[in-house]
Amino acid sequence: MNFNQKQLSNLPSISICKKSKCKQQRIELIKQFLAGSKSEIQMLRQNKNLYIVQQTELHVFRINNTFYSPAGLITYYPSKQAGFVPSGDFKLSKLDEAPNMLTLSEATYALREQMAKYNVAAITKVNEESLNIIFGGIADNHWGL
Repeated sequence: MNFNQKQLSNLPSISICKKSKCKQQRIELIKQFLAGSKSEIQMLRQNKNLYIVQQTELHVFRINNTFYSPAGLITYYPSKQAGFVPSGDFKLSKLDEAPNMLTLSEATYALREQMAKYNVAAITKVNEESLNIIFGGIADNHWGL
């Protein structure tokens, strides 16, 4: 794309729908997701081993600090200076070398299917009662619950 600085600074205002109809559509999508994935959300809340589920595609996803793909797993450890993940500190694993990681993959499969259906990019667990559910889109897409 070929944007000048002024166009770039105005891009969020141009691309984000601020009409009531757009907001209502987002709220309706959230309600549908919560109703349609009630048991999967409950599983996430109760599973003490899960705190992040992020999905790019059904077979390319992140659970906690491990990134899954058909080619293998990459488990990242928080960076020493700032605690960032991903970081330069990681471990590569083949799928068959990490059975405990595959267990988490299987446990989240139904949730990830629901996430794909409703365009949910990620869910982070704050505690058993609070989740952050992040829907796909440009800006204004973080709805904490």
